[in-house]
Amino acid sequence: MDRQLHITNGDSAVSLLQAGGIRGQLLPWRDVLHEGPVHTALSLPQLSHQRAHFLAQLGFADAKTLELDFGQRDQHLFNANDYATITLWFEHDLYDQLQLLQLLAWFYQYPHQQLLLVQTDDHLCHHAPAQVKPLQQSATVVTTEQLQLANAAWQAFGQSTPQPWLRFCRQPSPLLPHLDAAFERLLQELPSASNGLSRTMQQALSCIDAGVDQCATLFRRYHHSESAAFMGDSIFWLQLERLRQCNQPALISFDGQVCGSSPQQKLALTAYGRALIHGRRHLLDAPPPPYSLGGVTLQPGNYWVWDHAAKRLSRY
Repeated sequence: MDRQLHITNGDSAVSLLQAGGIRGQLLPWRDVLHEGPVHTALSLPQLSHQRAHFLAQLGFADAKTLELDFGQRDQHLFNANDYATITLWFEHDLYDQLQLLQLLAWFYQYPHQQLLLVQTDDHLCHHAPAQVKPLQQSATVVTTEQLQLANAAWQAFGQSTPQPWLRFCRQPSPLLPHLDAAFERLLQELPSASNGLSRTMQQALSCIDAGVDQCATLFRRYHHSESAAFMGDSIFWLQLERLRQCNQPALISFDGQVCGSSPQQKLALTAYGRALIHGRRHLLDAPPPPYSLGGVTLQPGNYWVWDHAAKRLSRY
């Protein structure tokens, strides 16, 4: 048996590995786990069903198509023993780290005899095809200790409160060296204690306030503001759309369409939006519709806020 399976973060990374001469089955792990409900106590098929229906609601594709895609993806894990070697190719950012946790938690339950990890501290898309084989040579064997840590972190991610996330934010480990930064960035996506805006919302509204009002430019400016960029444009616009749909809108689109509906679309802050970014109002006093991060559903009666300066959680 000499079959090889390579799992990575998406289609662009698969194209890079192909161009770099990586042989075997290449599998993109297509899911934005940092957005929407992720109940980690569910079985893999149950969780894939949950995620497919959530992503369908966002308009990624229809639910049946997504369920079929996830089902075909998951089958590779069920058939993992058909492969002599499985290599995981993942980056340092939040998007990748959550995908990596899901996979390592699976292999904690169902160990594989030859599981390897290529983990980069920059984005794979920044590499040239000629750099792929050297990256492959840097692969390390995944240890039992790494699987144990990843499984604990994955289960924490799916808890109904964000308090368990703090453990991994505050206790860096060389076993998974990017995990603490990823969990801190996840905590920053909770409402801020000062004004109720997530870090992404704060950065976006501050850019608009500074005169960056065209959608194409706004997303680029936001993307470059992240030291470990992780959010695609679809989820970025979803966050801003929440602010447009609040009982008291924080921003408006000049064309009246949903945020990000075209690259040329222009957005503007309302007086309320300006009050928010300067800390004179709090978003949770006129909150957006309920939404989820991991196992945490943010809704009336269950609002958690993150103090960026003190690195502390509290209820609102």
